[in-house]
Amino acid sequence: MKIEDPQGEFDLLKEVAQARRLLSVTKDRVLGELEKLNAGKLSKEQAQNLKNASGNYHNALAILAKHEAEIGKYSSSIRGVLQGGALDLDGARTEILERITRFRQRRGG
Repeated sequence: MKIEDPQGEFDLLKEVAQARRLLSVTKDRVLGELEKLNAGKLSKEQAQNLKNASGNYHNALAILAKHEAEIGKYSSSIRGVLQGGALDLDGARTEILERITRFRQRRGG
């Protein structure tokens, strides 16, 4: 899914995939630091930094999940339109022609 932005084309799906990879690496690092914490190998400052990093990781994961849900919802609505669920061109064409015919009949032409 590509979106035009002022700085050029933006591939949203590519960005989401990249964010997923970065979060995976971050998760692995946080888990590694948790092991050090449990082994008593971190200072108080390092433990506080780990707590902050862990909170940031969870916030970023929640934001990413929200965006993925929005993409899924948006993609579903697009598929519905493209598969005929929301747009009936034949019906619209018929209605327009019928209205033109009625208008001409009222005008007397």
